[in-house]
Amino acid sequence: MEQINYTLQIQIQAFVNGELQANRRAGLLAQAAEDSTIADELAFSQSLANALKNRELAAASAILSGIIAEEGFPPPPAPTNDTWWTAGKGWLLGSILIVMMGAGTFYGLTQYQTGRAARAYNQQLVQNTLQPLENVLLLAPANSVASDLLKRGMDAYDAAQYKTAAQALSTYCEQMPDPAARVYLGIAYLMDGHAKLAIGPLLEVSQAAELPVREAAGWYLSLAYLAENEVALAKKTIMQLPPDGLFGPAALDLLAKLQKK
Repeated sequence: MEQINYTLQIQIQAFVNGELQANRRAGLLAQAAEDSTIADELAFSQSLANALKNRELAAASAILSGIIAEEGFPPPPAPTNDTWWTAGKGWLLGSILIVMMGAGTFYGLTQYQTGRAARAYNQQLVQNTLQPLENVLLLAPANSVASDLLKRGMDAYDAAQYKTAAQALSTYCEQMPDPAARVYLGIAYLMDGHAKLAIGPLLEVSQAAELPVREAAGWYLSLAYLAENEVALAKKTIMQLPPDGLFGPAALDLLAKLQKK
């Protein structure tokens, strides 16, 4: 690309930004029709503006960096006043800003895509691993009203109607200090796609209940953490499970998969 003067560069930038007066736009287009250097510069500036408009700043910075690396910045003519120097500084600073913005955008997009991929991987692990716990931990309470709530919740749970199960079990757990029911409440939330809601009851039971209820709570808590992309907490919870327990083999397998990622 041959060098062009700074006055013309200013006109081209104003043209691309839609700031050039109509008569000057016509004049610039006429010059471009007769001069291939001006035509090339105009085409380049329009391509760069389109890239910026479409938020493809990384591509724009790559284009600009390549041209600078190949040709360098054009040396300005000897100054006769401040106009060319002001314009030259503006073009230089603008170019540097474009490169910085492009690099930052590229890094940000890369990090975003990496984060999305990691979250999708974790969600797939949960989907492949999650299975409902069989109804084997509960004892019917003496309170008949509470007993009816528990039965309603667990009947829905056994029928894979997890939203209904969570509603009934939540009401039951407000009335009865039943750690096992809290485990099933957490599992119902998790199976219904509400991992964040599952964390509360499962965390409480995992720190206070007796085995095997505490172990079951810990296993499903680790899956709830993973579904929420809390990988460090998921790993920590998994490592607290007994390797020879009911969930030991599945926990070790899940931990190995997380360590590979």
